[in-house]
Amino acid sequence: MWAPPVFLDAAHSGLSGRIGRPLLVVGLAALASATLYWRAQSESLEVAETALRDAQRPRPVIVERPNPAAEARRRWIERELNHPWPKLFEALEAARTPAIRLNSVEAATTNGHVALQGQARQLSDVLDLAERLTAQSLQDVTIRSHQPLSDAGERALGFQLSARWTPIRVQGGALSVGGSK
Repeated sequence: MWAPPVFLDAAHSGLSGRIGRPLLVVGLAALASATLYWRAQSESLEVAETALRDAQRPRPVIVERPNPAAEARRRWIERELNHPWPKLFEALEAARTPAIRLNSVEAATTNGHVALQGQARQLSDVLDLAERLTAQSLQDVTIRSHQPLSDAGERALGFQLSARWTPIRVQGGALSVGGSK
């Protein structure tokens, strides 16, 4: 089988007008698109390199100076919360009898002072409470005041007691509750 040779002479055959110009336009469009894509990738690469350089640059360390007042307040709160408050209230509850009604309890951890205010049926109930508090590891239990009250026709006695409570005492690294005996 024999085929005649094909001669492509675009200038003389008229192909340049029909196919040449559209191919030229498509080629130029592809070149412009590739150039724009390359520029976009170059810009994103520059942004990433700048971010990497910024991330690797050592930053100055900012040291906050402690506020002495805030630090003292934090230590005080920590000390207050570390006291065994349940032990004090358990001791008070164990010493209380049905004839006694405690209205207020004020405890100061700085000096171990406990102030109690309440009502009793009679003075002997208050004296009994003072003895029971001493048995519950409170020291120097003192009746500060007492006065008769009239509560809706019932006779009652208002009283104020004070005592010393040593909430935490360190013994060989271990914490114990109570006063020194």
